[in-house]
Amino acid sequence: MRLISAILTGVVAAFLALSASGAFARPEYARREGVACQYCHVSGSPGSADGLGGRQSTLRNDRGTYYGAHNHSFAGYVEKSGVSKVAPTFRYAWKEEFKTLPRRIAIGDVTGDGTPRLVTLSEKASDKNSATLDVLKWDGKSFVSEFTGEAKAAADRLAVGKFGGPDRPAVILTSDALWSWNGSTFVRRAAASPMPIIGAARMQDGTERVVLAPASNKLLAYSVNLNSVKQNDWLIDPIPAPGAPKSVWGDMHATPEFMTAMGVPQQLGDAGVYGLLYLKRPNVYYIYQLDRDTAITADPANPGKPKVVFTNTYFITFRETKTGDTLWTSPKLPGTGLDLVIDDPKNPGKQGLLVLFDGTTPVNAATPGKGRTIAFFAME
Repeated sequence: MRLISAILTGVVAAFLALSASGAFARPEYARREGVACQYCHVSGSPGSADGLGGRQSTLRNDRGTYYGAHNHSFAGYVEKSGVSKVAPTFRYAWKEEFKTLPRRIAIGDVTGDGTPRLVTLSEKASDKNSATLDVLKWDGKSFVSEFTGEAKAAADRLAVGKFGGPDRPAVILTSDALWSWNGSTFVRRAAASPMPIIGAARMQDGTERVVLAPASNKLLAYSVNLNSVKQNDWLIDPIPAPGAPKSVWGDMHATPEFMTAMGVPQQLGDAGVYGLLYLKRPNVYYIYQLDRDTAITADPANPGKPKVVFTNTYFITFRETKTGDTLWTSPKLPGTGLDLVIDDPKNPGKQGLLVLFDGTTPVNAATPGKGRTIAFFAME
């Protein structure tokens, strides 16, 4: 079973039919109909400044497309089955820049004190086969490093969660090791072989599991036995990676090529990151994903026929699971999208979407290129 499993049945066709129509938001229509702008648009404030140097999307959703095509009237409109009328909205809240090169990010209470930490796994320009692990705590002004370690593996695989049990601090897994808090620092336990980490999942009972891909067509979710001292013996109790309704949250972080090999629809896996999120109110599952814009070009293999290609313009998309409809999109990211997680590392308990992308701040004089940026969109 795929991490996002049977709930995606029938979604592929809906994704292919997603409307690309744009429109200028008209607040007077929202007032006239007694609805919020996001009732008809994929942004809560269409056309307004986005906080990242651009403007929020004016793209219409299914309701807005119908409304515009029928003389600004909902008369005769039939709501799609499964579409929530009380969908979450998001707003840009903050951003932070790093003069380092994080490739993966994660959030968790890794010390057991109830305060979330931002965990980053950063690339090394001089060595692609090693990475720097940082545990960062927000002190009210900036993210302060509490721990730095060296991972003997590439920076593209990271998972953080309470895989050792709900009453223990969250643990950190990189491809080469397990990192756990011993009360004063993080202890590294080397893995016997590289771990093909893909993501994590939270079950209905609140327990969390790390998801690995031991084969190209298989995903397994493991618990961690923190009492084991042998290499890799701490990965225990494998089960097929859970989807809805067994889990309330799950995500995947991989290459687009891996997503394709796993049978993930291209519209979900085109940027390599997506997740499934259940919200008790309004009792609905949603999909969040790092997304890429598309363009239509000529197809060299089929002269005269158009070909849809993905561009290097990235943004976040939040969707209905049953229909595939886009409920919200973020502003276009100023750089290449790299990773996407839920929750706010500055404010415990605040839900939202934290995105990592190429930044604009130079790393340093000795390292060419720019650092990385994280931006948080708070759920409302």
